Amino acid sequence: MSIIALKNHDDIEEYYSLVKSFLMKDEAENNLPLGILERARQEPSRPLDIMISLKVGTYLKLVGIRTGRNLVLVGEKDKATILLDFLLKEELRIDGVIGSSDLVRAFTQAVKEKLEIASIVEMHQGIYKLESLGKAPSVKGRLVRARPADIELLSEWVKQFSLEIDLEFTQDPAVDFVTKSIKEESLFFWYDQESVSMARTARPSENGIAINLVYTPSLFRGKGYATACVYELSRMMLQKYKFCTLYTDLTNKVSNHIYQKIGYKKKAESMVASFDNWVV
Repeated sequence: MSIIALKNHDDIEEYYSLVKSFLMKDEAENNLPLGILERARQEPSRPLDIMISLKVGTYLKLVGIRTGRNLVLVGEKDKATILLDFLLKEELRIDGVIGSSDLVRAFTQAVKEKLEIASIVEMHQGIYKLESLGKAPSVKGRLVRARPADIELLSEWVKQFSLEIDLEFTQDPAVDFVTKSIKEESLFFWYDQESVSMARTARPSENGIAINLVYTPSLFRGKGYATACVYELSRMMLQKYKFCTLYTDLTNKVSNHIYQKIGYKKKAESMVASFDNWVV
């Protein structure tokens, strides 16, 4: 029988070298963990405190990376209980998990059975990939890269966006986030006589990049601005990368249809789940 080995790594470069090829097998689907690792490599002042590998013999079967309060999981669902036992042994506390729907279900079930702790499904997500664009939407306006003069407006939009997805984002963090995004040249908006919609690029990997923070204030909805914004930003990114990815809320049928219409194809389903009271 092959030996099962688990380790919580403390060296980002060692860990990245170990898991990179495993994650790159499905680069688009694994844009989130790849992006988290790349950011950690670039910002050593913000280290990751959980970087788990689970190997069976010489084969890597599961990885777990904590970002914020959640553990991002990639791997085989039948290793969920083994991972949970390791977390408990090492007294590693997590507040939630993100990963493929099957893996998250298996892990939350293991938590329920072993710890009698219930989980709450925060979101069912679709992971979409774009390699070639469909027909351009006929929408007035143009894509504009955000500038420092836009910080006040876009910070307010970020706050409103966070409220709609049940994520508290107060004024100061919103301003800091927008300021940093503008400095990175990753934040854009659609302009039709005034700013009407926004989107952002994130987590560049070797061959692709994600698009997120797609938001249109209620006053400007129903006019196709978000579609046009995502379309043009995707077109711009495809000049640099082989593909774009984005996460969608699967309960929002309208946005899922819009993304498919401009060329995005669903590659996988993901789930975000949190725990009522994790105790170790």
